[in-house]
Amino acid sequence: LSERVKALREAAGLSQQEVAVKSDLSMSLVAKIEQGKKADPRLSTIWGLAHALNTTPGGLLDDLFAATTAEVPK
Repeated sequence: LSERVKALREAAGLSQQEVAVKSDLSMSLVAKIEQGKKADPRLSTIWGLAHALNTTPGGLLDDLFAATTAEVPK
């Protein structure tokens, strides 16, 4: 997530401060997410970042987690 947020921010030409303002988050939180120091952000944080980075929450999270298949008991 950290690399994706940073890449989207840089592609949009935004500073961490600008993302923080647009997402209604603290700059400290945005920096921690980009540094990988906040590995489990709240859903509201994901929504805010997605809005600020002009993407969807799925756009931030797609392909970040390995697909798991649970065997269904018979």
